[in-house]
Amino acid sequence: KNGWCPKKSDQDSWLQVTFGDLQTIYAIETLGSVDYDEYVKMYRISYSSDGSEWNWFNADGETHTFTGNVDRLLAVRNYFEPPVEAGWLKIHPIECHDYCSMRWELYKCLNLGTSG
Repeated sequence: KNGWCPKKSDQDSWLQVTFGDLQTIYAIETLGSVDYDEYVKMYRISYSSDGSEWNWFNADGETHTFTGNVDRLLAVRNYFEPPVEAGWLKIHPIECHDYCSMRWELYKCLNLGTSG
C-alpha cells in the first residue's frame, strides 16, 4: 500500500526490478508514500541485460540524475532518451524528503509486430 522504502539503517539502498526477459523501457513515473510525507527527490537508474554487468543511464555521456517528486502525492514522469533495453533495472535514491519512500511505475514499448 505504501510502496517501497529501505531499512532505516541502509544508506546505500536501491529497488531492483527483474523482468524475466529483455524489455524496452521508455519512462518511469514516481510518487511518494501514501500515508506519510516521505518521497524521493532525486534518483539514478542502472540497468542490466544479464543481471551481472550493470550500466548507469547516461545523458550526454554522464550518469543522469533524475528529478523526482516535490511532494508525496503528485506523480512525476521521466523519460529515458534513448529508451533502455534491460532484463533488470535498479532505482537508486540520491536525495529524499524525510525518508526514502516511493511508489513507481515503468512504461515499456510493446512490440506488436507488423502485418504484411
